Amino acid sequence: MVPTGVDADTHGRRVFYLFGAVTLLLSILLYLILWQMQGPFLAWAVVLILLGLGFTLLGGATEAWLVDSPRFY
Repeated sequence: MVPTGVDADTHGRRVFYLFGAVTLLLSILLYLILWQMQGPFLAWAVVLILLGLGFTLLGGATEAWLVDSPRFY
């Protein structure tokens, strides 16, 4: 289990959000390239792991942002 919310709080939510978004963008592009060239199984596995990492980073940063942003005064 990756504590991305804690890491996002420690190192900065914007950095984690951007890193997650870039990871997702690149992994989706790799996914499309593999689909076009009918890539090998190992390449698909790596791209799917990268997709999972991107969603995890993006989700952790978004959660940390949403938890800290409401201000009830």
